[in-house]
Amino acid sequence: MAIIEFRNVDFYWGKDKILEDISFKVNESEIFALLGPSGCGKSTMLRLISGLSRPSSGKVLIYGQDASVYKGRDRCVATVWQSKALFPHLSVRANIEFGLRVKRINRSDIRKKGEKIAEALRLENKLDRSIFQLSGGEQQRVALARALIIEPKILLLDEPFTGLDQTLKLQLQADLRELQADYGCTYILVSHLSEDVFSLAMRIAVIQNKKILQVGDPNTLYHSPKSTFVAKFVGKKNLIPSIVRNIERNGREVIVSSTNGRGNWKARNLLNLELNENDEVVYVIGADSIELDHSGDCILEARFRAQAIEGRRKIYYFSLDKGCEVRVETCTIDSNVLYQFERAGTVKLYWKSENAFLLKE
Repeated sequence: MAIIEFRNVDFYWGKDKILEDISFKVNESEIFALLGPSGCGKSTMLRLISGLSRPSSGKVLIYGQDASVYKGRDRCVATVWQSKALFPHLSVRANIEFGLRVKRINRSDIRKKGEKIAEALRLENKLDRSIFQLSGGEQQRVALARALIIEPKILLLDEPFTGLDQTLKLQLQADLRELQADYGCTYILVSHLSEDVFSLAMRIAVIQNKKILQVGDPNTLYHSPKSTFVAKFVGKKNLIPSIVRNIERNGREVIVSSTNGRGNWKARNLLNLELNENDEVVYVIGADSIELDHSGDCILEARFRAQAIEGRRKIYYFSLDKGCEVRVETCTIDSNVLYQFERAGTVKLYWKSENAFLLKE
C-alpha cells in the first residue's frame, strides 16, 4: 500500500518553478530516498509531505487521501532537518521529550519513553547534558530521538549524514535500520550523495533540474541507468561519445567507434534504443569493469593523469581527447598492489563488451 503519493506535482516559489510534474509512490514501512544535486527540489518535497508547503498544481496523497485535508499535526509526520533544530536552552532529556510534553501526556510515561529511546541511541548517559556538550553525531541522534519518540508513521530525514565521518555514518545507518524495525515507520531520506543512501534505501528517486529521472532499487539504478545523468551521478560510469557502426542480433548488440577515433567496441542495447548506423550515442562502461591487464575483448588507449587510494580501492584517472576522461577502480585484498604509470604516458585499458551498454544524450 502506498502511504505517500505524488501525482503530477508542480511547485512555484514566486515566479520560480521548483518542481515539475513530480510523480512517485512510497510504500508503507519502506525506506525511500530522494537523491540529487543541491537545489534540485528534494527538500521542497519534504515540505510538501510535512504540510509546510502546498503544491501549486497536482496532488500529494497521504494514506490515500489528498494531503490538504490534514492539518500538519494530523499527518503523523516527524522531520529531522539538516540543521537539527535542537533547542539550545534545553537539556538532552528535555529536547528528546519535547514532542510528548506538547501533547501533555503523563509525566511518568514521558520519562519512560524518553529513557527507552535514549538507550536505543546510546544517549542514556548524556540525558542531563547541554546540547553544546555533545558531538555532531550525538546531536544528530538527539534530533532523531526527538522525532521518533512521538511514534510517527512517516519520518522525514533531510541530509541526516551531513558533517559525519564514515564511521559515524555507518553507525547512524545501523541505528536507523534497527529503529525502523522497532517503530515500524516509513522513512523518506534526502541526500545529494549516492553512497549515503545506497546502503540504506530500498528504492531511490533520482532528481535533476526539478524532475524525477528514474525510480528504482539501488541495484537497478547502478547497473541499468536510463540516462547519462543517472549513469554518471549514481553509477560512477564512464561515458564515451561514440558513433554506431554496425547493429547485430536484431538490435541487441551494437558495434560503435569512439568519436575521437580511439577504438571500435561492442556493447549491449539494454534499453532497446532505436538505432541506425552513424547515430551518435554514449558508450557506458563502469569504472569497476575496466581492467589494467590483458583481460577483455575491448581495448582503449588513454593517457594516465593521476591515482588515488581509498582503503582497498585503487582509483586511476585517464584522459582522452576533447576533454573526455576515464576512471578505473580496482579492489584487492593485497593493499600493496598498485600499478605505476608515467604521467601523460599511454596505457591500454581492457574490458568485456558484455559489461558495456549504450545510452542516448
